[in-house]
Amino acid sequence: ALAFDTDRMLTSILGSGLRAAVSPRRFKLFSNNPSADRIGELTRLTEAGSIRPVIDSIFPMSGIAEAHRRLEAGGVRGKY
Repeated sequence: ALAFDTDRMLTSILGSGLRAAVSPRRFKLFSNNPSADRIGELTRLTEAGSIRPVIDSIFPMSGIAEAHRRLEAGGVRGKY
């Protein structure tokens, strides 16, 4: 499953499509405001161990400002 930013929807979808063309991995799109059915599907996939989250870095709560700076600067894996 893949979340996409609704403010960057076209970029997210095109980028995902291009990555899918060169990678054998399967993915499904979902918005940041998914329906109850989508939440259920994500829950089932997570419980089955089918979803592997991409974690770029782990920050303590005291480092939340730095985490947001990195996120806003771009290039963070797993999030735009």
